[in-house]
Amino acid sequence: MTAAQAGVRQRYLPRMGVFQDSVQQWMEAMQQRILPAKEDAAEVLMRAAELQQQQPTLVKLQVPVGATLHVVGDLHGQFWDLLHILQICGDPSPQNQYLFNGDFVDRGQYSVEVALLLLSLKVAHPMAVHLNRGNHEAARMNALYGFMQETEQKYNIEIFRLFTEAFKNLPLATVVNESVFVVHGGLSSKDGVLLRDIAALDRRREPDEAAEQLMLDLLWSDPMDSPGRQPSPRGGGVLFGPDVTESSSAGWVFSQSPKPKERQSVF
Repeated sequence: MTAAQAGVRQRYLPRMGVFQDSVQQWMEAMQQRILPAKEDAAEVLMRAAELQQQQPTLVKLQVPVGATLHVVGDLHGQFWDLLHILQICGDPSPQNQYLFNGDFVDRGQYSVEVALLLLSLKVAHPMAVHLNRGNHEAARMNALYGFMQETEQKYNIEIFRLFTEAFKNLPLATVVNESVFVVHGGLSSKDGVLLRDIAALDRRREPDEAAEQLMLDLLWSDPMDSPGRQPSPRGGGVLFGPDVTESSSAGWVFSQSPKPKERQSVF
């Protein structure tokens, strides 16, 4: 049950601007069910959208030797899980990086807090916090699964539109140290797709029926144990087997030079 549904008035911090120190204060306040001021929320969303717009659709991430990269999957509004991960893994830094792999919102009742914290961390630590888009970073899904309604209750429709703009600018996939391909959904429904095909996609749009099939595949496809491909029961993307993974990665040219020994954890 949300605060609005329970008849509890949403509380907000006074406006303080968007700085690294303020992000820590926001995190502490959110644990007390207090949100950043609307003006600060709007500022961080606009700055996050601008920052992400400068990135390519396919990010090539180089993690330094000896550094750690934590790859975090679907959070779906589970704010306390996000806090727990940050607590056990440590603050973001060049030596302690994070890649949040989409589906930040919907279903959970703290989606606003999760998305706002992730985007503010990206603004505060642009070289240490990395974000991929998931199939729930889309206005249509947000209207169906609760994020739009939650944002309207906690802020207003204008803040939701700013979230939508920030989501549209998220990269679709990340290649880590020229050897690991990280994507929210999965692989293509067609053979012969190259990394440059992914990089050339117009990601700044809704992943709907009019979108390119490759974009839908990246956001919606799922692995399966059987070989080959099958239609996805979820409607978007496909189910793909280990043979598809092997053939796709064989066609992608990664550097054959020695790779840095980064550490990785997956949530």
